[in-house]
Amino acid sequence: MKKRFLISSLALAASVLLTSPENVTKAETVVPYGAGEWDKIGTWTFSNMIRFRSGGGDLKVCVNNSTSKIKFGIKRSIIGTSREATTSGGSNNCAIWRDIGGSGYVDLFFADDNHPSSVNVTVYD
Repeated sequence: MKKRFLISSLALAASVLLTSPENVTKAETVVPYGAGEWDKIGTWTFSNMIRFRSGGGDLKVCVNNSTSKIKFGIKRSIIGTSREATTSGGSNNCAIWRDIGGSGYVDLFFADDNHPSSVNVTVYD
């Protein structure tokens, strides 16, 4: 009985070791969350300013209830200076900021006086 078990075990081990790579199912490549794509942070309606947490890198803000161009500013709590961008207008009414730094809180606000009383925005990281 022990001999048959030993022979079976050796045969199984040999088949596993000698199986060609072409016959082995390959695991799917694991892609980190959000690699190269926009990740939705949230959707808000605001009339003055909103604060949200960003993972850093690039930031995209899309206006959902207006096709007019709107000028927004962002301010990072760690940087202390603001940067402005204007939405594109039309059906894909978005503004993009590149390389806003590392993760942290971001304030989004209207950057001029020519804006609606409130807007509904979706923010992507």
